[in-house]
Amino acid sequence: MSDNNPYKAPETVAAATAAGGDLVLPENIRQPILKSAPWKRFLGIVLFISSGLLVVLGLLFMVGVSFLTSAFGAAGLGAGMSIFMGLIYIGMGVLYLFPGLYLFRSGKALRSFQESTASDDLASSAQSMSKFWKFCGILAIIGLSFTAVAIVIAIIAAIIAAI
Repeated sequence: MSDNNPYKAPETVAAATAAGGDLVLPENIRQPILKSAPWKRFLGIVLFISSGLLVVLGLLFMVGVSFLTSAFGAAGLGAGMSIFMGLIYIGMGVLYLFPGLYLFRSGKALRSFQESTASDDLASSAQSMSKFWKFCGILAIIGLSFTAVAIVIAIIAAIIAAI
């Protein structure tokens, strides 16, 4: 009897595996993925450095501008505004850590996959990239929300100023 039942549940097709049970990808897929590994690590490191510089800049802004304003009696931003701006920079520095960490982990896992061809390494890289894009998407939504609120506030301020 033929097993040609159109109502039968589909069977999963196993991935091509090597003798050791490791994942084997076709070269036209494998090479572009592996070529991205050094760039992911590089951009992760750039984000780490940027994060550190933003935190240092925020601290300098908080301490330096406050000190200059109080020491020389110069009118300027004032201590309160410089502390606020410093906290903004520090917050941005902390936010930069996460995408840098996800990119670096993804590149590191791809490098490990290149050496071992273990499917766990490729899965780890994919999970890190998924977290990276989720984080970027959430930041985009927050940025668009702030922009929409700023536009509404600007319109209201313009109407009030015209009255």
